[in-house]
Parts: sequence; structure tokens; C-alpha cells
Amino acid sequence: DIQAIGSVLTYLRRYSLESAFGLAASIDDDGQARSRQQRSEPARQPAFDTAEWLGRIASARMGGRDAMAALQGDIRNAIASGGIPKGYHDQLRKAFNQARDSLKAEEPVEAEVVDESA
Repeated sequence: DIQAIGSVLTYLRRYSLESAFGLAASIDDDGQARSRQQRSEPARQPAFDTAEWLGRIASARMGGRDAMAALQGDIRNAIASGGIPKGYHDQLRKAFNQARDSLKAEEPVEAEVVDESA
């Protein structure tokens, strides 16, 4: 890690010069102030990509019943974890339900088997 090497070199240079010239050591937080600053900055979340989720719904719809079931679990997990912002829940549920319903409409209806031996 280049940054760690630079930090070590700066540390050694500063303290060797201070001791060679008999200077009093200044207050040194060993880079902790910068670390605290970096930690206190809130992590930026990437913008929510509606098109990505709508594309996933369309792909799952083409993949059939199992793909739709797997995506339904993904959507539920993403909603629970906050990965899908609240304002998009209804839009994605509606798109998912429409895809699921259109898939069901295309499934063949199974004919009832009649036992003719009776």
C-alpha cells in the first residue's frame, strides 16, 4: 500500500529531524484526525435504478415460473434491507404482478382426466 509507505516515511523523517535538532515533539495524532474525518462522512448510496429492476422483472418473466419466484424473493429482500427506496415499492410490485399475471395467462390449462372405467 503506497499510502502506508508514505505515512511511515513521513513519520520517520519528522522524528529523526526532531531528535537530531533537539526539537520538542509537536502534538501528533499519527494521522488519526484524517481517519476520523473519513469515518464521519456519510456513505453515499448509489442512485436507485428503476430500469435495472424493471429489466430484471422482464427477464424473469421470460425465464418462467421459477425465475419469477426467485426474483420475488430478491425483491422482498431488497425491500426489507432498504435496497429499494420506499417510493418505488408500489411501482415494482405492480410491474412484478403484471408480469406474473401475464405468465399465468399463457400457461396451458390442464385438462381434467376422466376415469372411463367406472
